[in-house]
Amino acid sequence: MSFIKKRLGYKIMVAMLIIILFVLLAEIYMRIYFGTKDRLEIAATLSTELADSIYSGIKYPMEVGDSEAIKRELSDIREKMRDVQVFICDFDKEVIYSTHTDKVKTKLTESINNKAISSALTETLKTGIEPRFDPRKPFEDIVSGRRQIVVMRPILNEKDCYHCHGLSRKVLGGIVIRLDAERTYAQVVAQRNRTIMIVIFLIPIAILLVYLMVNKLVRHPVESLADKAKKFAEGDMSISVDVKTEDEIGILGKTFNYMVESVSSFSKKLEEEVHRKTALLNERTRLLTLLERANKELRELDKLKSTFLANMSH
Repeated sequence: MSFIKKRLGYKIMVAMLIIILFVLLAEIYMRIYFGTKDRLEIAATLSTELADSIYSGIKYPMEVGDSEAIKRELSDIREKMRDVQVFICDFDKEVIYSTHTDKVKTKLTESINNKAISSALTETLKTGIEPRFDPRKPFEDIVSGRRQIVVMRPILNEKDCYHCHGLSRKVLGGIVIRLDAERTYAQVVAQRNRTIMIVIFLIPIAILLVYLMVNKLVRHPVESLADKAKKFAEGDMSISVDVKTEDEIGILGKTFNYMVESVSSFSKKLEEEVHRKTALLNERTRLLTLLERANKELRELDKLKSTFLANMSH
């Protein structure tokens, strides 16, 4: 981990990879969570529509007492829709017709393991009101280890039914449909697995692309700038950075070039001033030397003068 701490490019690369991984994991979660709910909603809606369709199909045969027509319709449903189970029960929850004939004349509650569904069925047969449920959270029962969506609707005692059932009862029975949801969950799992495979395939590509981009756009320009800054610190005033971009790295390179130019210009001016001052100092030194020589010559002249005067006085 120490090499990551010492490299800005690696830090950026790790940060980008973490973001990419987080987005992909969020995508997987969203696909599983909302994908499951969406598919269950579709399955529950189809089951409700199927219940309405079955009721429309058996309504007339029930009115005229044609039980064979009802059986044929349920038999056709079993042949064409193997994931669907249909139960038609009376108000006492006894199965009168079913796609699965072995369930006929049994209590429907014996085929239901979920107590909430049993309670909802009891309430529906009592009130004649179809239970309300969130399509994204339909009734689910587990039968033989398989998850099944359950929908129900009451069979009301209507005018055409009075000749057989009289007026005393409001609800004659109910229709319960169970739809095997394992295929729905399997589709969600398959979609999740495909997403995971895509993630596994894309992560190395993302790592490679991020690595190349970071090296090209960050690492190499920064290392080049650092190398030239070192040479500049050692006294090379002729270096400059080749600026190819207008981003922050480019701005940094332009700033470095401006700094080098400013320091180089100041250094030249300082050097010229030093030369000028040195020349003045040398000139002053030369003048002082001449002045000192002249003073020395004057002193010697004074000595000669004094000697001459002394000889003359004698």
